Amino acid sequence: MTTAPPTPLVAPSPPPGRAESAAAAGPDGRDGGIVRKTERQLPRLATRCIHGTGPSPEATGAISTPIYQTATFAHPAVGQSTGFDYTRTANPTRSAFESVMASLESGAEAFAFATGMAAVATVLELFKPGDHIVVSADIYGGTYRLFEQVSEKNGVRFTRAADDAQLAAAVQQAATGQGSADAADAARGAPEAEQVAARLLPPSPDQPAPAAPAAPGARRQVRARRQVRQARLAAVFVETPSNPMMQVFDIAAAAKAAHAAGALLIVDNTFLTPYFQRPLELGADIVLHSASKYLAGHNDTLAGVAVVADPRLAERIGTLRGTIGGTLAPFDSWLCLRGLKTLAVRLERHATSAFALAHWLRDHPAVTEVRYPGFEDHPGFAASRRQASGHGGMIAFKVQDAATARRVLSSVRIIQFAESLGGTESLLTYPVTQTHADVPEAQRQALGIDDCLLRLSVGLEDVDDLRSDLAAALGS
Repeated sequence: MTTAPPTPLVAPSPPPGRAESAAAAGPDGRDGGIVRKTERQLPRLATRCIHGTGPSPEATGAISTPIYQTATFAHPAVGQSTGFDYTRTANPTRSAFESVMASLESGAEAFAFATGMAAVATVLELFKPGDHIVVSADIYGGTYRLFEQVSEKNGVRFTRAADDAQLAAAVQQAATGQGSADAADAARGAPEAEQVAARLLPPSPDQPAPAAPAAPGARRQVRARRQVRQARLAAVFVETPSNPMMQVFDIAAAAKAAHAAGALLIVDNTFLTPYFQRPLELGADIVLHSASKYLAGHNDTLAGVAVVADPRLAERIGTLRGTIGGTLAPFDSWLCLRGLKTLAVRLERHATSAFALAHWLRDHPAVTEVRYPGFEDHPGFAASRRQASGHGGMIAFKVQDAATARRVLSSVRIIQFAESLGGTESLLTYPVTQTHADVPEAQRQALGIDDCLLRLSVGLEDVDDLRSDLAAALGS
């Protein structure tokens, strides 16, 4: 059974200049890729991190953006406004942060949220019951929990894809009404794929049951298959590099597949930030960040960001955010602005140290596997080189057994055993009990997230001190 291609939420279209010709990359490659042509050439990205797109409009001449710590704003008269009415809908400090983020990601508009998950949850409100989203299988555990426990309850359907090939196949199948709930299972020909579909797609009361004497389980599977066929492909959602297994998805290829099917492409860019990777320039429609991580960069605040390519889609997200209310407070907005000012120098240091530690870990006898997209034999290395100008500061590695993993976690002294990433301090995380504890064990095992896996966020400490700390914890 085939169906006509679904109508997109918003017809994918680039922001002004996004598809125009590229500027040549600088000698360090940091400002390469497609850039927008404007009447006045924008400052380079590292400069925009500090100054935004131009001089501050602040009348006092303050170099640091003021913190407008207010809930509401006075009106000059009836029917008149200063442009700010209530901080839930707009605040000057938050607007300054959003303006810089929109510029850095080459977007039409940016929205700042109280947390990264608030950003993801608000974007998911674009979709309605019966909509179908193809999602990368390896994603942050909080995002998985949102999809599994909230979005699916609300009638949004998900197909998980483990790599570029599965993602392309899943998009094609979903667009033609042939998708399954787990592309990885379908690709392996796993007999439990229909059971997964039955679990993810609860029976619809208006679906006729098969003729007797079919068993209840068979009726549920038939209804699930029918709902999969009738689901409308609305979006593709990828993390790249992924958390925690450092998989790389080809953003341009995903955008082409999504748009051909009339769907949006949503990319979580938390691990690389716009300093290293700008998905909207590669065809994505929405880019998401947990700004608590590299953007703010100091492990001292929570924040999230969504940057949108199309002004019409931006208007919808703005309405949703103002209605749901998960907006970023003025002081936290200022902390994020403060973090952005050093984003360029921090990301360079994170990446340089991660490159050195990844290669050192790979040669250590206690380490059995290292996942790092900067290795030339990484499956996504070629895609990473095309779409990013750096490999970031994240490493995932495995040791020989769970006992060794737990010993390392309790033995590090400079590196902290803690959740989160992207800050000045190096953090070591145990995904199986922390960030991905809510992912079912069978799915964790299929992804390689086991009790031997550790995730390292490389901070700004001296790399020799970090190496010594890991060496002592790993032992000989």
